[in-house]
Amino acid sequence: MAKTTTTATEAIAPLSMRPAWRALQGHHERVGEVHLRDLFARDRTRGERLTADGAGLFLDYSKNRITAETLALLVALAEESGLKEHTEAMFRGDRINVSENRSVLHVALRMPKDESLIVDGNVRSGQTIMHPQGDVTIIGRVASGAEIVAGGSVHIYGALQGRVIAGISGSRSARIFCTEARAELLCIGGAYVTAENTNSEMEGRALEARLDGDELKLRILS
Repeated sequence: MAKTTTTATEAIAPLSMRPAWRALQGHHERVGEVHLRDLFARDRTRGERLTADGAGLFLDYSKNRITAETLALLVALAEESGLKEHTEAMFRGDRINVSENRSVLHVALRMPKDESLIVDGNVRSGQTIMHPQGDVTIIGRVASGAEIVAGGSVHIYGALQGRVIAGISGSRSARIFCTEARAELLCIGGAYVTAENTNSEMEGRALEARLDGDELKLRILS
């Protein structure tokens, strides 16, 4: 199931200008000097209530100057800051890295296998894009020294100068498509070709790579 991409989320007010932040500042002035002994005396259950556990980790934050009001104000700040919208934008592949105008890919290794990873932007030299269970689509150039690794197929709408490894999940039907082939390496299921043993007539052309038995076959598309 393909995912859609959009542009980066809209800018919001600076942190110090948000009402929720100012409310937190006022709250800090009220509780900043309160002794933990007094907090436990007022709330005998905080040692049980102000905890969290998951993935084998246990977090006890009861021994901080935190109250139920603190948590409510933090949630309000998250909502006012657009945390939910930014999280959804990150999973969609929006360009939320505003300094480099590109997607962030922290979620790629945890994406469901029935979803495609879409990168809306160029992939720099030295950068690796990996989605072990699904397809990868790059809307941009893949520079020399960059690497794309996918459990399924790889689609590149731009110049491919780096390396692409597809089908690492065991999918023999995986394919590689690119609109301008200048690849250092194309590999599916252990079969590969390099720039040195690729027909020069294919350089700069739109190509498809697929398995034919145990051999990697290349086909010029245009």
